[in-house]
Amino acid sequence: MKKQNIYSIINMGGLSIGMACCILILLWVQDELSYDKFHDNGDRIYRIVCIDNWAGKIDKFAVTPPAMAPALVQDFSEVAGTTRYYEIDNVLVSSEEKKFLEEEISVADPDFLEIFSFPWLRGDIKTALSDPRSVVLTESLGSKYFGDQDPLGKTLVVAGRYAHKVTGIMKDFPQNSHLQAKILLPVQILEDFGWDLNSWDRAFIFTYILLHPESQPIDKERLTSYVHSRIEDSESLSFQLLALEDIHLKSGGFGGLGARGDIRNVYIFSTVALFILLIACINFMNLSTARSTNRAKEVGMRKVLGATRRDVAKRFFSESVLMALLALFLALVIVEFLLPAFNNLTAKKLSLDFQGNTLFYVFLLGIALVTGFISGSYPAFFLSSFKPASVLRHLSGSGKGFHSLFRKILVAFQFTNHESVVCLELTPNLMDKYSVIKEEFLRLPSVSAVTTSSKRPFYHLSSTDWTDPATGKSIKLFFDDVDSDYLKTFGIPIVEGRFFSEKFGLDRTSYVLNKEAVRLMGFSDPVGKDIEIFEQKGPVIGVVANYHFRSLHSKIGGLVLRSADGGQRYLMARLEPARSFSLHFYG
Repeated sequence: MKKQNIYSIINMGGLSIGMACCILILLWVQDELSYDKFHDNGDRIYRIVCIDNWAGKIDKFAVTPPAMAPALVQDFSEVAGTTRYYEIDNVLVSSEEKKFLEEEISVADPDFLEIFSFPWLRGDIKTALSDPRSVVLTESLGSKYFGDQDPLGKTLVVAGRYAHKVTGIMKDFPQNSHLQAKILLPVQILEDFGWDLNSWDRAFIFTYILLHPESQPIDKERLTSYVHSRIEDSESLSFQLLALEDIHLKSGGFGGLGARGDIRNVYIFSTVALFILLIACINFMNLSTARSTNRAKEVGMRKVLGATRRDVAKRFFSESVLMALLALFLALVIVEFLLPAFNNLTAKKLSLDFQGNTLFYVFLLGIALVTGFISGSYPAFFLSSFKPASVLRHLSGSGKGFHSLFRKILVAFQFTNHESVVCLELTPNLMDKYSVIKEEFLRLPSVSAVTTSSKRPFYHLSSTDWTDPATGKSIKLFFDDVDSDYLKTFGIPIVEGRFFSEKFGLDRTSYVLNKEAVRLMGFSDPVGKDIEIFEQKGPVIGVVANYHFRSLHSKIGGLVLRSADGGQRYLMARLEPARSFSLHFYG
């Protein structure tokens, strides 16, 4: 390392930066996977959710009727306890000296404190919410209203008229909890606000259940049948249990409390971390093999002096593992430096907790060892294969055959890059100069195509209803205004007819449909047909393949494309691989 200091700095720097990126992502992944896993009975806690399938339209809800919770305890033997939970927005709360408008206050049944395992500080946890005029505060809220005084036994006035005695103090709720209460009041206060807690007809409250040990979750059919027997005209509703540990990442469309994650993002970012680390390892291999000629004589001399191929391989493995361990140390320093910015980006409070997260750092040590082994594998096997006679005659033997091909593959993989499309929002004065701007973009060697659109790709498109004149059936169609290079820029194939062209003046009143629009409109041979949209009649001149013009979470809908008039808001430019550009517009 001392003799090859430039090489060592570059190689360890690349590996440590790759590891740092990997560690940051893994800290985020670990935090996402840790939600609601600190409760003692977490594997037996479930939230009840509802699916409404009305006339083919499916809506999902995380709320239930308030009468459900107490009924379940009585009628289901496997249910050990239930609790209701609700949050009221913008409530005035005051002590004798201070008054604040709280963005939200939480209400719950008394069993809430025993079903969940939130850290408790002072007061009797079993009776803290038994009195309808009691209140439990978190540590930070106690300080907010009472300063250095002990809040226990003090009084808070809620909504300017309801006096509640502080009966318990909790620690602030952990960040990795989907519940984030600060002030916890008995659920009966909802009756003071005009809510009926005995109602089966209105769903507005969250219901959690605790099962007895060894009990199986209530199946969907049984729970749904039970609710149907109590609610009239509820055939479209079905109810099921959602495990507590699945609420943050697997709620789907059920909604709920606080910011929710998505298990797919965990998979995606875990894969990204793996690829970053893999590219760092490949970079290490490339640099190691690139200087193989410098070490060829060393290998030859070692073999002349009696070293076997295994001995040489061990040496290179030892070097790479040592460098990986040093890179891990540097990576942790980089992570510590970047964590404040990373936390600001991800809205989390991640930290390198060496004492409370031992298993994570054992895992990182394992990553370093594996990284060192992988990074050193090819140099070890490649360099240890050099023949002493060849290298001592200045014939390195390192530039031909499989070894040369493998190095080329590594380099090609490392720098593989996809084409990309950048989207720029044009100001009003630039929208009028679109044709000039387009020409300037196309002069850049890094730009292969430029187009314009009235809407930003993958964002919300405007829609309209089209009525079939023959049947009177109305369907929803999305629309966008684009220019003649739209398909070229995005690589969208046309399957019938043609696309817009400046050669045809009639294109200003023509339409292009996607295949889904053709299906919805019931056309067997759409090209040449006249359709009327926005009180403007014109021919269909082409059909394009279906593509995602909205979020990937949305199904592909029917799309109508119109020829742009040149004053569109967004400009998209396709870049050639591995190139970039910068442009400045003045005036």
